Amino acid sequence: MTGHIQGSQTTETRRDAVTILVVDDDRVDVRAIRRSLRKAGMANPVVSVSNGLEALGVLRGERPDVSVDPRRTLVLLDLNMPRMNGIEFLEELRGDPELEATPVLVHTTSEAPEDRAAVARFSVVGYVPKVGPGRGGDATERIRAFLESVTDSPRPH
Repeated sequence: MTGHIQGSQTTETRRDAVTILVVDDDRVDVRAIRRSLRKAGMANPVVSVSNGLEALGVLRGERPDVSVDPRRTLVLLDLNMPRMNGIEFLEELRGDPELEATPVLVHTTSEAPEDRAAVARFSVVGYVPKVGPGRGGDATERIRAFLESVTDSPRPH
């Protein structure tokens, strides 16, 4: 399955707003996240891809169809994906000097202790299990908290 890049930006979005890069192969979950962010009044640009390889391509500027500033991007990461799963993505991301500081919030169906332990090695912003019919609400609150912590202060390169 190839990735689907979607961007959304409202007139309320500031140019320096943090972009949310959703890395998830489940389109239903991606739609739920977008809906949840919209309902919460969050106007940040949202870009979605379906696996870790596509996410790295976006962050490294290798995708002509989308442009993000990795220093102003929050990755919302699923763990269970084809081609490159979330753990493999984190290994590659943290090993890249240009991207290693990119914040990641894990949002996954996995509640396995071994997945939590593996993720903990990579200094993620948080680990939010996907639960309930909307499956985006808990992540939305964590995203809001993170964005409030970095408002108007770009992360160091």
